[in-house]
Amino acid sequence: KQLVQLDNEDEGYGNIRLGVPRIKIEQKLDAQTTLVKMGLKTLFAQEAFQVLATRLSKLGQVKQSAFIKVDEQGTQAAAAAAIQSLVVSGISNVDVHRPFMYIIRKESTKDILFIGHYSNYEG
Repeated sequence: KQLVQLDNEDEGYGNIRLGVPRIKIEQKLDAQTTLVKMGLKTLFAQEAFQVLATRLSKLGQVKQSAFIKVDEQGTQAAAAAAIQSLVVSGISNVDVHRPFMYIIRKESTKDILFIGHYSNYEG
């Protein structure tokens, strides 16, 4: 809720040049564990989709892969088949020399596509 509120505030910062370290993050995880913890355990039960199928059906393994790369060319982010590229440019300079949180979102809808925390800065 607070992220949406911050995003909706127009502070008038204008364009900035954001200096962040080059980063490349690749993450693979077993999404089944997360889904079960979120209360979706029944998706993996033998009878989960019996209404939709004539035979007993359930979800098997659910894997998630994410990739985020930030360098001089801009930002690339991918998960499954979704890829978005952005180029950072502007006037003001802001250099990040410590751990930071990042959000990558779809510009047209403001939907959050990725959210993360980077803490491996080696100044």
